[in-house]
Amino acid sequence: MSEAEVSQFLCVLIKMGEALQNSGAEVFRVEDTLNRIAAAYGAEEVNIFVITSSIVVTLTMPDLPPQTQTRRLRKSTGNDLLELEQLNALSRRICAEKPPVEEFQQQLSTILAQPGEPRLHLAGSVLAAASFAVFFGGSLWDGVLAGGVAVFICWMERWLAPFCLNGVAFQFIASFLSGMAALLCCRVCPLLHADMVLIGVIMLLVPGIPFTNAIRDILLGDIISGSLRLVEAVLLAAKGDRRSTYFVGDLANIPLADGCCDAVLDVFTPANYAQFGRILKKDGVLIKLAPRPGYLRQLREAAGGRLAAYDGAPVSDYAHAHLNVLEQRTITYTMPVSGALALHLAKMTPMLANIDADSLDLSGVTEITVDETMIVGTIKREEEL
Repeated sequence: MSEAEVSQFLCVLIKMGEALQNSGAEVFRVEDTLNRIAAAYGAEEVNIFVITSSIVVTLTMPDLPPQTQTRRLRKSTGNDLLELEQLNALSRRICAEKPPVEEFQQQLSTILAQPGEPRLHLAGSVLAAASFAVFFGGSLWDGVLAGGVAVFICWMERWLAPFCLNGVAFQFIASFLSGMAALLCCRVCPLLHADMVLIGVIMLLVPGIPFTNAIRDILLGDIISGSLRLVEAVLLAAKGDRRSTYFVGDLANIPLADGCCDAVLDVFTPANYAQFGRILKKDGVLIKLAPRPGYLRQLREAAGGRLAAYDGAPVSDYAHAHLNVLEQRTITYTMPVSGALALHLAKMTPMLANIDADSLDLSGVTEITVDETMIVGTIKREEEL
């Protein structure tokens, strides 16, 4: 390739990455796909950086200087799984056949130019909203109303979304208007159940794919992109359900009113029982999860003598000292992992914070052990201590 051809190829490559990102692909898939395509065309070195708002690709071809292109992604990530499957099929075909860059660009443009299927999207939305409303205990008429509100949401997606600044703004407006429409209909017809209708409607606004992709990005080591996706997903979820509030607080001074919580879930974090007792109702329940000696056993074995043996008894004893224990059980299971996932897990877990994860021999790690104690109880008040 000449420098001009490399520049054209780089432009098509970034366009492919943008299309994957906008269709709902996680960052790992975008980077892996672009790497494979570049390698198929003879690239000596490829450096790709992808986050939710931009893609940067640096490409080095034989006997040519490196070239870099950057693209700002202004469209919010979607979840067009049909287009995503077509793009995946195209990438596999491109890697196998290595057609000219012009043909690659033409095939990509053909996929992106395909019109959507609004009727199929409408039918799926109506069916989903109605089914969830009935599934969670609503009547048939609740399902019919939820389906009607789903039609209203689809109409807003088509005609209102282009005028909104971003997905969060649209989610706020759509959730408010659809909620008001459902409540007004329920007020007119007392036989309808507003809570059941709203459950069905909310399911259309819950950002399931962004949540999933955010967790996958974080587990695969793409911390920045995963965190950005997670923040966006939390904002979308918060706008989608006005009954829920999401925030980040300080464990030393939890920003909640006294006696406002029915339950508190503490997962592998330091416990501030004074604060838990303050925010819990008198009969509120604390669910405490604490790691046991077998937790992530395979990573401990890979670290060898560089990691001290762990004894979970002090954490459990401390919990027992502050709780009236209602139930306690041990949860132990294993799950398969690949070598790459094991490395990302080693880099993520605080257990190996002082150890270079890249220095570990994880070739023999094919599964990970989850070993934990679950303690359920009420907080002991001052008169009980």
